[in-house]
Amino acid sequence: MRYGFLVKASEDVPVELLEEYEIPAGPVIYRGSEDKTDVARHFVESIVEVARKIESLMKTNIPIIMTEGEEKTHQECTEFYRIRSNPTVVNPKFSSFSSRFKTFKLFPSNTSQNKYTLSECGLKYSGLDDVVECFCCGLILHNWERLDDPWIEHCRFNPRCLYVLLMKGN
Repeated sequence: MRYGFLVKASEDVPVELLEEYEIPAGPVIYRGSEDKTDVARHFVESIVEVARKIESLMKTNIPIIMTEGEEKTHQECTEFYRIRSNPTVVNPKFSSFSSRFKTFKLFPSNTSQNKYTLSECGLKYSGLDDVVECFCCGLILHNWERLDDPWIEHCRFNPRCLYVLLMKGN
C-alpha cells in the first residue's frame, strides 16, 4: 500500500517561503509493506502537520514593499475606488476626470472659468449657462466671477464633500 500528497503553491509564492516554513515543495510518498503497518497513520499525521504549517504561513503578515511609482498608483486607485464605491456619491459615472471633462463640450467660451480646472475640482457641466455640479456631493455652482477659484468655492459651499477631502484634505 502507498499514500502520497503534493502541496501545489501558486506560481507567485517564493520557494524560500515554503522552505522557511518547512513545507515540502515536491511529492511526499509513504510506502508500506507487511512489516510497516502504520503507514496510513504516518501519512495522516504528515498531512495534518503540513496543514498546520500552511495555516501558520497564511497568518504571517509580510510587508508589501512598493516603489515610489507603485505607491502613487496604489494611492490613486484607492482614492478612486473609495469615491466610486461610496453610496453617497451623487453621480458615480462622473468619477473620472475624462468623464467630467467631456461634459464641457458646450460650455460657454465667454465664461471666466477654465473647463480643465472645473473638471479637476470634481465638477461637471450641467448644460445651462455657467452652471456646474459636483459629481460627488451634488453641489451646484454658477455665476462665476473672473477671480473665483473653483476649489475654494467648492470647499466654501461644501467643506464636507468626500471628493474635496480626498483631493485636498481638511
